[in-house]
Amino acid sequence: MKQLKKRLVSVMLALAVALTLMAAAPQKASAMNAEEIADYIREFYHGGLGEFEVSVSEYYEIVTVIGLVTDAMYPMDLDIAAGCKVIWRASYTCLNSGADRYVIKLTGGGTFQIEGFIQYNTPNRYEPVNAIIADLDPGGAIIVTDGGNVEVTEADGPALRIPENRRDISITMERGWLRGNNSPGIYSEGDNIKIDFDGGGTNGIYATGDNVAISVVSGGTGAVYAEGRNASIRISGGYNWSQNDVTLYACGENASVNISGGTTASENETAVAANGQGASVTISGGDVYSGGGTAATVLGQGSSITVSGGEVSATESAALLADGQGASVTVSGGFVFAYGDAIEGENNVIAMSGGAPAISGAAVVCAWDKPNGTFSYERGSSTDLTVSPASASVTWDTRDYTTDNPLNPVITKTGVTYRSGVNSGFFVIEGLPITGDAPGGSISHFTLVNSYSAGIFTDVAASSWYVNAVAAAYEYGLMRGNSAVTFNPSGDITLAEAITVATRVHCKYMTGSDEFPPVTAGAPWYISNVDYAIANGIISATAFSNYSRAATRAEMAYIFSGALPAEEFPAINTVNSLPDVTAATPYSEAIFMLYRAGILTGGDSVGTFTPNGNISRAEAAAIISRVILPSERISGRTYG
Repeated sequence: MKQLKKRLVSVMLALAVALTLMAAAPQKASAMNAEEIADYIREFYHGGLGEFEVSVSEYYEIVTVIGLVTDAMYPMDLDIAAGCKVIWRASYTCLNSGADRYVIKLTGGGTFQIEGFIQYNTPNRYEPVNAIIADLDPGGAIIVTDGGNVEVTEADGPALRIPENRRDISITMERGWLRGNNSPGIYSEGDNIKIDFDGGGTNGIYATGDNVAISVVSGGTGAVYAEGRNASIRISGGYNWSQNDVTLYACGENASVNISGGTTASENETAVAANGQGASVTISGGDVYSGGGTAATVLGQGSSITVSGGEVSATESAALLADGQGASVTVSGGFVFAYGDAIEGENNVIAMSGGAPAISGAAVVCAWDKPNGTFSYERGSSTDLTVSPASASVTWDTRDYTTDNPLNPVITKTGVTYRSGVNSGFFVIEGLPITGDAPGGSISHFTLVNSYSAGIFTDVAASSWYVNAVAAAYEYGLMRGNSAVTFNPSGDITLAEAITVATRVHCKYMTGSDEFPPVTAGAPWYISNVDYAIANGIISATAFSNYSRAATRAEMAYIFSGALPAEEFPAINTVNSLPDVTAATPYSEAIFMLYRAGILTGGDSVGTFTPNGNISRAEAAAIISRVILPSERISGRTYG
């Protein structure tokens, strides 16, 4: 009997302890379906000010949360079933200072979409803290869009953390921010984690685990660190920058960094690094820059750097470094540049622990040994520049760039022009003392390269108003059909197509060559043309984000006006005003210049332009033919 009583007492004590622990534990939505999640949030006691409002979609799959809650004291646990989505449009600020150390914890295999505000806002002696813990099952997903913002303030910690032993979780950034405090915005310890940026930003990513894949198409990140077997960082756009850290670092067996666009820069450290056996850095486009280390480094047996495009540069250090048994560097395109007081000759551009780099194709590798004291360079010269291979050239130059500032519509930048076959561009080095006249291209470089005959395009009638324009654009090699037998004259011209035509005009004018920028392997067909247009000042790097959409007439004027120097557009008409174009109209300077030059005429007798309307391929052919053939320009008109 005594033993039985002891057992009962022990059971009661254990039960009491369990109940106490349950009462102290964070409130958790044990239900998995949408209706039960909604009920849980409605009944959730947050201990702060304000309230949430919750609705469930017609088919009970989506829970939408709105409302404003501040000074909350308790964290929320959401268990989201696979197939369910919670759309968070509420604002939730939590002052939780307990051992839980988070605002929202996610479990289950569903999707949590953030369109509102979530903040951890209080000091915590249990640091680090987390705004969101994503303890999700495989297939679980987090989406940040429509201005969603998650941040930690006061205490230290990430905005979003994925614990270890989690796997197959995806994070998608579309618009919004994940901001940690003295910590990266995203901190992950799981395997097979997929992080995609198609907009928005974060102040850093730290991910450990096998098969982590990080991709940036647009938006921006701080320092990105991925460690584990097959860790992968892929950059095709966006702005990725760090002040004192390696900006992109992949570490582990077969770790890789692949850059095909965007800007990756570190002010005081190496910009890109891959460390591990078989690690690789591949650069086919974009800009990679370091102000205090190498632009790209690989460490490890069999590691490699491959550059086939883009601009890769470093100051006071080698641009590329390969260290390890069997490590290699291959440069077949792009511009690799090292410059500063410590740079002496091409051997300082690429550093290797053994062997020599393979430089071929249209590559340009250059070193500038910056002299001490006062110096100046003659435009068109190669003084103090060491260039390889012998077929490449790099010369001192200046370029004029248009701006949106009506008080200063054109600014002049200094730097170097590089060229090797079809690979050419202008690399900006601000504030150089460069003198002399600019070497220019020539309209005479435009010669016939194709023969046009009636019926070559079945949709271009011999009696159509645009037949001569289509013929000229085709014969001079500037426009092609959208198939072997059709031109699609009434179809909209896209930004990508307009930029491609402009790069062909610029390349032909400057070099007389019919070799245009090649398609970059593994990238959208137009990327090489966009890179060329940006490098040569035809468009600005931030002018457009979606190159597949139709170009407006104003955008077309801006793009085509940059294809040739301003002196090739002398005024032959008087433009006092236009019916639908003012100084406030986007790209008005380019529009007015092309009207004065007789390239644009408008759609009626008074010159109505319709700047926001789309432009057809036939109209684009007519305009580009006037750009390259001054004899086709319309003169003697007065507008306004």
